[in-house]
Amino acid sequence: MGRYVEVVTLAAEERRWDVFIIGGASGTGKTSISYGLAHDYRVGITEFDDIVEALKAMTTPQQQPTLHYWDTHPEAMAWTPQQIVDLTQRVCEELHPAAEAVVANHLETDVPVVLEGDYLLPRLLSQAAFRPLAQRWSGAGSLPLRRR
Repeated sequence: MGRYVEVVTLAAEERRWDVFIIGGASGTGKTSISYGLAHDYRVGITEFDDIVEALKAMTTPQQQPTLHYWDTHPEAMAWTPQQIVDLTQRVCEELHPAAEAVVANHLETDVPVVLEGDYLLPRLLSQAAFRPLAQRWSGAGSLPLRRR
């Protein structure tokens, strides 16, 4: 037991990130990997799917038609792959501000997290979006984004 605690402590000390983002298609193993990382580094995990469900519960199809599209248009399941990709991209675009808010919150509060989900756009990894936070912390805008 003591050896396991030492390994976990070492892993936490070696963490070089504050927000670890894993995005990708459904069924690719994101959640399994995320829980392993969160466990090994002793940090929290946020499943973006939970945030999507919360947003859907707080809005109506009239307020957020793209977000609710899959639920209100079952015929979309018979679409061509390109049509499905196009709708998924639109959903990602509408959810992107929420993903940015989650990342910014964890950076501002200095609380490390593993963030995983289907609707995370690759540009979320672009640290330029969080440059103002880095400038506030370091005074120089240096990246990677870690509180100093």
